[in-house]
Amino acid sequence: MEVGGALKAGIDRTRSRLAEFERRYGMTSFEFERRLNARELEETFDFTDWRMEIGMLALLEKKHVALQEAHIVD
Repeated sequence: MEVGGALKAGIDRTRSRLAEFERRYGMTSFEFERRLNARELEETFDFTDWRMEIGMLALLEKKHVALQEAHIVD
């Protein structure tokens, strides 16, 4: 699998995990982060995992964009 394909697969897996958290807790990841940062929610193991998945998605998407931009320059 090429690098871009691996990144896309990672993004898809991470989005799927985020969707599971959103279904389980009945809120979007954006709302979850807002409430966690406002200390409206207590940190739990699940919430730590959710927060880490949000960070992972941001990192993977940033790498994917950088890879696409590198291909444009070629």
